Order: sequence, then C-alpha cells, then structure tokens
Amino acid sequence: MKLIVVLSAALAAASAIADGVRYRGVFINDEDWGLRPWCKARFGKERGICAEAYREIFADMKSRGVNLLWPAMHPGAYEFVARRENMDAAREAGITIGTSHCEPMLRNNCYWNKKELGVWDYSENKSGIDAYWKWSVDNYGDYDCLWTIGIRGIHDEGMKGPKDVEGRIKLMEDVFAAQKAMLGPNRPTVFCPYKEVLSLYDAGLKVPDDTTLLWVDDNFGYCRRLGGPKAEGRRQGLYWHASYFGGPHSYTHVCTTPPAFMWYQLVARCWENGVRDMWVVNVGDYYPADVSIYALGQLGANPAAWGVDSHKKLLSGYVASLGMSGKSASRTVSLLDEYYRLGWIRKPELMSAQWAGALPKEERAALDAQYAAFGKQLDDTLSLIPKEKRDRFFAIHGYSARLLVIAGRYFMAWADADGNDEARQKLEEKVRSELAALDAEVASVEGGRWKNFWWDTTTEKRQETRWFSGGKGVNGWASQMQWPWNEPEGMRPKDRCTVYLADPWIAAAKMRDAADCVATKPATGGAWKEVYGLGASYRAMALLPVRPGVGKGAEITFEIEAKEGEKALVLQFLPDMRLYPGEKLRVEVSVNGGERFAVEVPGSDGREDENGWTRRYAVQDGFIRTAKRGVLKPGKNRVTVYGLDAGVVLDKIGVR
Repeated sequence: MKLIVVLSAALAAASAIADGVRYRGVFINDEDWGLRPWCKARFGKERGICAEAYREIFADMKSRGVNLLWPAMHPGAYEFVARRENMDAAREAGITIGTSHCEPMLRNNCYWNKKELGVWDYSENKSGIDAYWKWSVDNYGDYDCLWTIGIRGIHDEGMKGPKDVEGRIKLMEDVFAAQKAMLGPNRPTVFCPYKEVLSLYDAGLKVPDDTTLLWVDDNFGYCRRLGGPKAEGRRQGLYWHASYFGGPHSYTHVCTTPPAFMWYQLVARCWENGVRDMWVVNVGDYYPADVSIYALGQLGANPAAWGVDSHKKLLSGYVASLGMSGKSASRTVSLLDEYYRLGWIRKPELMSAQWAGALPKEERAALDAQYAAFGKQLDDTLSLIPKEKRDRFFAIHGYSARLLVIAGRYFMAWADADGNDEARQKLEEKVRSELAALDAEVASVEGGRWKNFWWDTTTEKRQETRWFSGGKGVNGWASQMQWPWNEPEGMRPKDRCTVYLADPWIAAAKMRDAADCVATKPATGGAWKEVYGLGASYRAMALLPVRPGVGKGAEITFEIEAKEGEKALVLQFLPDMRLYPGEKLRVEVSVNGGERFAVEVPGSDGREDENGWTRRYAVQDGFIRTAKRGVLKPGKNRVTVYGLDAGVVLDKIGVR
C-alpha cells in the first residue's frame, strides 16, 4: 500500500511538471558586497548567510514557483553543505539543492585545502579528489539534490591536467565514470560545458546519456548555443545571467533585465528548441532580482502559456503578488515598465564618461528629460502605494530606480560640462549628497531592515573593491558604478566603448523602430512579430517561432525616405547568436524590388569569447548595427527584409 501511495505521488509530481520546466532554479552569486554582510548584521551570525537567512529565501522561492537553489559560493563565508542545518532547511521547504558549473558533486571547492588534501588536479590526485566527492554522497545521498558532474579548476578557474585535447577528454570521461559510480543509477546529474570545457564537448567528449546538458549564455543573457542534433532526445537545460560579476564589465546588485528579454531567451529560443529540463538564473544578491525570480517561476511553470505579450502580463502578475490592486497597482506596473526601458538603453553600472560624452548633444538632452520624468513618476507612484507595502517596495525597487535617475542625469550633465572643471566638481558633490540621502532613506524603512544592504554607498572605509573604487567612496559594490572621479589614470575611450565611439559613421544613421513597418507576410510557418519590452526600441520585431527552417521567407516591409547622399541601409539587431554551431544568423533584403542580398548579424557566429568586440561592447549598447552601402536612392524606397535563419530580432532600420 505504501509503495502504491509513493508511486502515485511520483506520477502526480511528474504530471504536474510535464508541461513545464522540471527544475526552475536561482543561483545566489557575488554575494560578498550585499547579501552576505547584510545577513551577518541582521542575523548576528559570524559568516553571513546562515540557515535562518536561507529559510527566508526558501519561503520566498516557493512563493515564486522556484524549486532549485545553487547556494552562495564565494570564499570568506562557509561551504553550504558543511552545515547540515542548511540542507535540512532546504529539505523542509521542498527545495532541491545543486551547485554551479565549477562546484562538482555538491562541493564548493574554493574551500579545498591544498596543504592537507593535495593539488586540485585529477591527473595527479585522483584518490584524494574522489574521497572529497564521496563525502557528499555519504552525507547527503538521501537528500533532494541535483548533482553537478565533471571538473574545472578551483573556483571557476580553468581545468587542470593534460594540455592536449585528447588527454583532457580522456581525463573528463574518467571523472564522469568515477562520479557516476559513486552516485549510482537514480540520482539526477547535470553537466555544464562552460568556457574551456565546451571545446571538449565539441571535440567529442561523451557525456553520460542520463545527464542533463546545461548550456550557457554570454553572461549578458544572449544564449551562446543550444544542443542541436547531437543533443536531440536528451535532457537539456540553461544557465543564464540576470546578474554578472567579472571581466570585461559587471552588472550586479541592480537588476534591469526586462521580463520580455527573459521570455524571448528562455521560452522562445530555449523551450522551443528542447531546453526543457532545468533553467538556472544567476540572480546575484537575490532580492533586487525579485521580478526576474517571479518571471522565472511563471515562465518555467507553463512556458506554452506565454507569448509576445508576456512583458506587461508578468509585471502585472508580479505587482499583484505584492498585494497591490487598483490605481496603485497600475501605476506601479507603468513605473517598472519605464524602469526596464531606461535600463535597456543603459544599465546604470555600464554608464561611463566615455558613453555619455560620445552621445550627440540632442540625444543627451532627450535622455536627461526622460530620467527626470522617471524620477517624478517614481515619487508619484510611491505616494500611491500603501505604507505597509511601500517600504519593502522602495527598499528593493525604489533604490534601484532612484540610482538609475541619479546616475543617468549626472552623466548627461557631466558630459555637458565638458572642459568646466568647477562645474564637474559641483556635480560630484551633488551626486555624493544625493546618494547619501538615498542611503539614509533606504536604511530607515521597515525598521532599518535594509540598512547596508546596498553596500553602504557613503562610507569610505568599505571601499575595498578591486575595480574603479579609487579609494574615494561612493558606490563601492561590485556592480562598479563607473563615476568619472574613480576611473584609473590612462583610461582610454575604447575601454568604455559604445557604438558611438567604435563607429561614428554608423552611429550617425537616422534610425526608426522596426515595428513601424508597413506590412508583414508569414512564410513556412513563421512570421515577424512585435515583442513589447524587447530591444532598444522596446518593441523589436522577432522572427517567430524560433525553430530552424521556420519563418524562412517571412516578409517585413518598410517605406524609407532617403535624402541626396543617403545611400546606405542600416539594420539594427539584438546582438544574439545563431542557435547551433555551424549555423548562421542572417536575413535577406531586397530594395525597390531588386535582387535579394544576405545580411549577417555581426558577432553571431558564436566564435567570440567575452572579450570579442560584440560580447565586450555591443552588449552594453543592447544592439548591434550593420550597413549595406549604395543600395538606396533619393526619395522613397521600399525595403523588404526576409527571414532566413532562426533567432533573428530586428530592432531598428535606418539610412546613412
């Protein structure tokens, strides 16, 4: 009888997730500057994120429909599994525990003691590393865990051992065999071919058939590649970033990832192409990514229910989940919507002197007006939210929104004061004062609960971060606000590159939204569709559904006026990548009924690492442009863009 009940429960659980993503997870990461010191002060525990803090997080995850956690893993605290009360808290809450791509077998190897345990090199210390991994199985083999297999270096370093590809593949397959032998046949496993490990997979590495393949993005949300025919029929997942700390630039602690972008990447691209077993989102310090966590839970629970109108629906659902209704709810949805629009134009952490100075003066003026209007919208909306809900909303979202306003207006004014050192000094004093007031305001709400959560922006002694703090205070957290007074000496324009600096010619093009087309026509089961909340236009046209061969030949037509001398057609795309290795990301274009020519999305071939031009610079702008010269005539031109490859998003079109 007991067996029947257990089997029935298992079947019911399987049925419940049949239409959704089985593991919907979050990764708490880069917690050193926000969540960990905040938890330490709040709970009075020596090393930060304790079981009490995790219990709060687990309860919040459950309310958001999220069921998997990769715990905080930076050195300086303690290993999550080293304290059984953490695992017991997860078990009580019904949360599955896993570990990141560089923490195999539930072990956070940044705590590996080389002096006692030997080198972290499987080719030299197999028995020592095997014993280290076996400890996890012995202690937590009966807990609900998702076991990451494989091996990389210590704390996200590259893999150690043989230098040749054949030797590295052999070593990795030996690792798989040892790990699977420890785990036995019924414990779920996942393998993430990340960075140098991906080349081994492409070179023929054999991953156990029952192991989920976890693909990755480029750290900015653009999926590097999916499995393709080689992975057909096996479980696949995605590791995706709503927060990132690392080179060549970071964005942590402030979350400006629009729900529309999450829908397009997770559902339209991944779910549609078989990536359905697990989605894990890096959410940094957790709480600032509240909307992203809600969206993950909703999208993952029933991906097929969401479409091109997901953005506003997700924001409305999120605001309702906070207990708001009526006028205050509708105004809050509008506020969040504008926050994400401005955040797409430029994340506050990626604003810089070089970016602001390169903007045309009229564009700076327009942006400044938008930031100012958003600041007023924030104040008006907060006044409508009942106090019992307003304090928490302000602590999580109000701070980020006001920081966006302060930073945006400051950088526009700083660029306008070019050559006026006295004016710039006054601007620095003003922004420091505004940040101090903001810090004091957030520290006062909810009985001081959020004090110091935002990295105590005004305290000089806490500026120990490595990048751009300059020892001068103001916003020293790892998201690295790039205030001009903190820039290292010798900073060159290309170090903070934008389209305006990289290619002034193409930056001067006159652009219009692709959604302002005159006609669309479907073909081969697909069509160009407007996705509100996506792209720099915030209403980009995506070729949907995103499946190989679907939408080939689908048309989107524009009528474009060109003046004498304006002969180049400029296309602006999302800086995305092709779906699978060996494919391309292209459209075909015909001007005035002429012969079609192919246009490839720059940087979409997937060969760049994070230091390539597109991954380093275009992701900061949120778009990539390319031009076809000499194809327009003076006067009216009729331009038709045809779908060719799956995964293209056309954002704007223009002339030069």
